[in-house]
Amino acid sequence: MASEFARDKGVFHDFHQRIFDAYFRACEDIGKLEVLLSMAGQCGLDPDELKTALADLRYMPRLEQAQREGAKQGVTGTPTFIINDTYKVVGAQPFEVFRNALHKISEGHVE
Repeated sequence: MASEFARDKGVFHDFHQRIFDAYFRACEDIGKLEVLLSMAGQCGLDPDELKTALADLRYMPRLEQAQREGAKQGVTGTPTFIINDTYKVVGAQPFEVFRNALHKISEGHVE
């Protein structure tokens, strides 16, 4: 929900990168409200406004819609890349997997 808030404020990529770094590099618990609010402040977002948005669950419908879309597409893991609405690459994969997928698509093969 915090990422959707950041998206609406035009700083999604900055916020996402900070959350990613906080979790994977600094081993911070991004499930804690104070961590999210700190990251928001670093992106120029109003932490109090984010806190209100989280409390009133205003972004929950977007997340639920994304979950429905993911289920419809057969998403079973993250990351999942859906290329050209037909080819799915699941998980962190080497470059070659993506190259092969694009090659198959260019040849008209659908998986």
